Amino acid sequence: MALFAQLFSLMLVIGVTAFVYLKIFKNRQHVSCNSVMLAAMGFSTINSLIMGTILALTQSFSLNCILSMIIGVCTGLVLGILFNTMTTIEGMLGGVMGGLMGAMLGAMLELSYIYLITGILIAVMFVLAVLLVQLIKQELDETADKSPAHVMSTQTNKYSLIIVSTSILLFSGVLFGANYSADHEPEQHQEPVEELHHHH
Repeated sequence: MALFAQLFSLMLVIGVTAFVYLKIFKNRQHVSCNSVMLAAMGFSTINSLIMGTILALTQSFSLNCILSMIIGVCTGLVLGILFNTMTTIEGMLGGVMGGLMGAMLGAMLELSYIYLITGILIAVMFVLAVLLVQLIKQELDETADKSPAHVMSTQTNKYSLIIVSTSILLFSGVLFGANYSADHEPEQHQEPVEELHHHH
């Protein structure tokens, strides 16, 4: 159940982020810096909060921090790079903050509340996506007769692909490495404890 919930949450996060990315990418000549900044910061924070909360079901606090920050920073970079350096920085920092807060939230919550809070955060993510689409539509109507905004070069698509690929490799590497270490860790910590009990 826990693994299914985590995979389902990850798929939703990827799906909604991809939808928002395509929406901004298609209209990137007309959206404002504020809109892209909101998208990058908002989705990097909410995505890392969602994953930080739900990953607490199976992962340790330290590993959870790393994994949720990777997801958040990746989201922030991918959305932020669509406009300029400032939006990229905002998105990246939002991912770091959300990853840490999500991991702390997951560690503090009781098991039954982890699912509830994750569901609420996912609902917030969908509301955020709907509101952002409305904002983009408003800006398209307002800027129909104006000159296009300054955006990053056409290399954006290539950079986004590199960021996503690197993030997937990092996420997989950290997860695999941590689980491999846990499975092959020698059981040497028990001996000193047993010796202490014998002395008493």
